[in-house]
Amino acid sequence: MRLALDEAEKGRGWTHPNPMVGAVIVRGTEVVGVGYHARPGGPHAEVRALEEAGDAAEGATAYVTLEPCNHHGRTPPCTDALIRARVRRVVAAVGDPNPRTNGQARAVLESAGIRYEEGLLDREASTLNADFFHWVRTGLPRVILKMAATMDGRIATHLGESRWITGAEARAEVHAWRATVAAVMVGGGTLRVDDPSLDARLEGAHQPLRVVVSQSGNLPASCRAWRAEGQVELWRGSTPPRDLPEHVHHRILPPCGNGGLDLADGLRQLGQASCVSLMVEGGGELAAQMLRQGLVDELRLFLAPRLLGGHASPSWFGGPDPDRLDQGLGLAEVRYRTVGEDLLVIGRPVWSPAASLRYDGAVLPPGGLSCP
Repeated sequence: MRLALDEAEKGRGWTHPNPMVGAVIVRGTEVVGVGYHARPGGPHAEVRALEEAGDAAEGATAYVTLEPCNHHGRTPPCTDALIRARVRRVVAAVGDPNPRTNGQARAVLESAGIRYEEGLLDREASTLNADFFHWVRTGLPRVILKMAATMDGRIATHLGESRWITGAEARAEVHAWRATVAAVMVGGGTLRVDDPSLDARLEGAHQPLRVVVSQSGNLPASCRAWRAEGQVELWRGSTPPRDLPEHVHHRILPPCGNGGLDLADGLRQLGQASCVSLMVEGGGELAAQMLRQGLVDELRLFLAPRLLGGHASPSWFGGPDPDRLDQGLGLAEVRYRTVGEDLLVIGRPVWSPAASLRYDGAVLPPGGLSCP
C-alpha cells in the first residue's frame, strides 16, 4: 500500500478535480503491476496496473489507495476491470466520499466472489487527497493561507517593502505549492505593489488558475499576472473595471458587511467550477477577511531569521488587543520544518467564538475591514 501511495503522488497537481490514486497488483510476493491516475479522462490507476500485470492479475491482490469507482464517468467503472481481470482480493486504503461511488465497491466486488478490505493506511490516504475529500464534502475548495514574516511578525517595512523577507529556498517551495493547487489568489493591493506573476516557475509544471480580488477592479493592464500562461480571474464588485486584457474572466461578487466582497460566495462559485484547492498568498487585508469569515482550512507560515522592530511596520495578524488567551486563534495538528534558513509552520485553524483576530489597523484603508 505504501508503494501504491507513492504511485498516487506522481499525479499531484494534474488530477484535479479527480483524486490522486495509485494501484499495485501483487501475486504471491511479487509485484506484477503498478499504476497511477495521471490526468482527468485518462486511465484510472487500477486499469493501468492491471494492464501492466496482464494475465498475472488473475488470482492476485490489488492494493488501491482509494475505493475503486463503480460508475461511468469519463472512463468505465474500475470495479468492472477488476472483475474481468479475475483478481482474488482488493485492499483499499480509504472509501471514496463521492456519493456516486461511496460504499458500492464492496457489494459489487463481493457479489463477484472477490474479497474486499478497507482501512489499510487510511490516514495517509486521506491526507493525500485532503483537497478532494474537502471539496466533495463541502462543495468548496480547500483553502490554504500562505504568509511570510520576520521573527517579530512583520510582513513588510513601514514603507511597504516586503521583497524578499524569506530566502530563495522558501520561494522555491511556494512555486512547488503553486504547481499542486487548482488556484492561487492575491488581493488587488498586492498586485499593484508587488506585481507577482503567480505562476509555478518549474519546468513542465501545472499552472494554477490565478484569482485577483479587487472591489474596485482598478488594476494596471500591464500586470504580469495577466500575461502569464494559464487562466486568470478578477473578483470584483459591480464597479466597471479599467481596460484589462480580454482573456481576464470577471466574477462579480455580492457585497458583504459594510461594502466588501462576499468571498464565501466566490469560493462557492469556484467549487461549482470543480476547483478543489486554493492557495491565498496575500495581502494582509485579503488574508484577514478570509480568516474572519472562517474560510481558511490550513495555515502555512514562514518565519524568516530577521527582526524589523519599530511600531509602524505591519504585522501579519493584528487587530484589537485581546484580554484573554482564548480570544486568539489556535492551531491544531501543527508541524514544523526548516526551509533553507526559514522556519515553516503548518497548522489547522481552531476557531473560537471568542476569537478577535483581524489585520493590523495601521495599514488598513479608511474605515477598516469591510467584512466582519
